[in-house]
Amino acid sequence: MKKQIKIKCVDMPNGTNVDNFWLMRLLREEYEVVCSEHPNYLIVSCFGKEHLNYNHCIKIFWTGESVVPDFNLFDYAIGFDDICFGDRYFRMPLYYFYPGVMKKVMEKPIYSLEEMRREKIEFANFVYSNAGADPFRERLFEEMNQYKPVISGGRYRNNIGAPVKNKMELLQKCKFTIACENSEYPGYTTEKLLEAFAANTIPIYWGNPLVEKEFNRKSFINCYRYNSIEEVVGEMIRMDQNDDYYLKILNEPAFLEKAWIEKQVEDFKRFLYHIFDQDIEKAKRKNRSYWGIGYENNQLEIKSIMELWNNRYHPSVMMKFLGRKISNKIKRNYIIRKNKE
Repeated sequence: MKKQIKIKCVDMPNGTNVDNFWLMRLLREEYEVVCSEHPNYLIVSCFGKEHLNYNHCIKIFWTGESVVPDFNLFDYAIGFDDICFGDRYFRMPLYYFYPGVMKKVMEKPIYSLEEMRREKIEFANFVYSNAGADPFRERLFEEMNQYKPVISGGRYRNNIGAPVKNKMELLQKCKFTIACENSEYPGYTTEKLLEAFAANTIPIYWGNPLVEKEFNRKSFINCYRYNSIEEVVGEMIRMDQNDDYYLKILNEPAFLEKAWIEKQVEDFKRFLYHIFDQDIEKAKRKNRSYWGIGYENNQLEIKSIMELWNNRYHPSVMMKFLGRKISNKIKRNYIIRKNKE
């Protein structure tokens, strides 16, 4: 008989299919998972504050964004930061959760010169929809465009009439892919770099200054190895104008070692299952006493203020609720919540 665990997922990205969520799939391998409105375990992401309505259960934070876990609010966390925090944290970059893409990267083909020249019929691509990202990648796009036209196939800066329907097909035709993150953050490597490798194109990467701890520096253009965007583009031009040099980089393996990836997955399963194998009381980690209650109440107060703002209350109405009135409201909410537990 599998152990039964009652779970709820909150504050998840829009469109998340909880039944098919990767964490739920892993848990079903070991446990009888029951989705419940009265959970023992809460899986939380960074897209809301609903988790503040739950205090009795074990909270497990997961993020696919560059957000630092708050261990004052969560018992355990899964994120990008390269930190150690006992059995409470595991570093699991977003690209781990694209098994199909990972498989293609692991099985990268070796190209001949003739195959490369036949398949790589376009210069480079820039496929993004987020206009609010760090300006670095747009500056890189502009600089590369001075050399040769770069295909912009996303909604942002589109120059082909409409967004591409199949991103991977476009990437496979290109010699280079601008594979930059939305923001710069140590350890924050998403699917962007992996997709470029999976499409057998050379990524021009920026976002995680520590990227070479996991990826083979010989297999891509790492912007952190150069002093300026002009130097990055200069290296890209050298590759573009020398087929033998380009082919050598293209045929390098993406990862430093495949066994390392497999070990990470197994280590993560041990971390995850350890949480659920413990008794509920023994599994609790965050502070649930004096300072913990005070910290959480402050977060509830902020949540209440933001709800007033989001509901378009007039500023004078908001001011009326600030200070003691908000504090009293939070105290009442906390007492009600504790009584329910």
